Amino acid sequence: MSRHTSYDVTDRITFGTLWSAMVRYARHQDTTLIQQHLAKSGIAKEGKRLVYFSYGRGALYTLFKEKFAGKEIIFPAFICPSIILAAVKAGAKPRFIDVSLNDFNLDAGLISNQDLEHAAALFVNHTFGVPAEMEAIQTKIKDSPIYLIEDIAQALFAKAKGQYLGAFGDTVLVSMYKQTPNLSGAILVSDLEIREPPRSDISLGGLIRLFWLTSGPHDFLLKALRQRRELPEEEPDQKWPAPRQPCRLALALFALLLPTLKESVACKQIIAKHYQKRAGESPYFIPQQVGAAEEPAWFNFSVRLRPEIVHIRDALLLALRRKGIFCDRLWHDAPVALGISKEHLTGEYPNAQLLAKSVINLPIKAAYQESDVDYLFDAIEQTIQGLI
Repeated sequence: MSRHTSYDVTDRITFGTLWSAMVRYARHQDTTLIQQHLAKSGIAKEGKRLVYFSYGRGALYTLFKEKFAGKEIIFPAFICPSIILAAVKAGAKPRFIDVSLNDFNLDAGLISNQDLEHAAALFVNHTFGVPAEMEAIQTKIKDSPIYLIEDIAQALFAKAKGQYLGAFGDTVLVSMYKQTPNLSGAILVSDLEIREPPRSDISLGGLIRLFWLTSGPHDFLLKALRQRRELPEEEPDQKWPAPRQPCRLALALFALLLPTLKESVACKQIIAKHYQKRAGESPYFIPQQVGAAEEPAWFNFSVRLRPEIVHIRDALLLALRRKGIFCDRLWHDAPVALGISKEHLTGEYPNAQLLAKSVINLPIKAAYQESDVDYLFDAIEQTIQGLI
């Protein structure tokens, strides 16, 4: 049996960490510290400005509306639907390119010269923390004036060929809550003039989220409630509140946790080798593949179910919840799967559609050991055997 009891794709913070963030809250130095730390990693380059938002969708909506309204943007077809909704609501025109079944990222080989001629920008995300093939993408666009937007929301401190991701884009999206537990927060690192939204305060919803993210005596109750919940059949939130800046406590939490994230990523890279071994040996999974010159951030460890058993995915995730293992299924609601913005779906996207119905995201933590990985895979494979 494993020595850990938390098998959850969601990260938590301690009361001690929360208290330390509240102490920092009064110092008003958090944005300076964040910028300094990102600058050391080559993300916040000289001449680029940091603009803070409560959520990534608000940041991208502002970017698209101010700079790309009425223009075409190339997106990978396997992507968070909120990003596409942000583009559509901002008046931009999405053009989708299918993805690779190997790394789940944009397939640069499918971008045509016609795509580049029509588009004003190319949006590249690093799916689940695994770097996209930036060398191939840069080669493809080198003779084009296209603007490169790089989304590292799931891939902060991942590397490709020795460079931190975020060093490639003209504008870079950084998340303050994807890889570190936080209320909210996103940063646009850009060479563009982008208006800063007004500051927000902690809302009731923010306090509830903070309660949920903080470990303590209530963990048992939260776990029991989540085990009884069905998988949501949600569609992307069509409500679109005006973009705002994150509250100061969110800034304080991110400034506190950011220096430890690089070490956490390094630890995950070590334990991920055992994940890859177990996933490669499994008769049920096809793991997300990583290039030899890439160092993922491991936002989670993602696999896809083999085609003959994709129909059991939701039943599998529900059964695992009953065992205290909380996995995810990003992005089951990708635009090509739900048919969002049908007028923009101009081609066939078989790889993106297959990923949308077959991906499972497993928890991976810096503190895990090989026994944790073995426990997870044994439990998942036994559950699959009971379902097929």
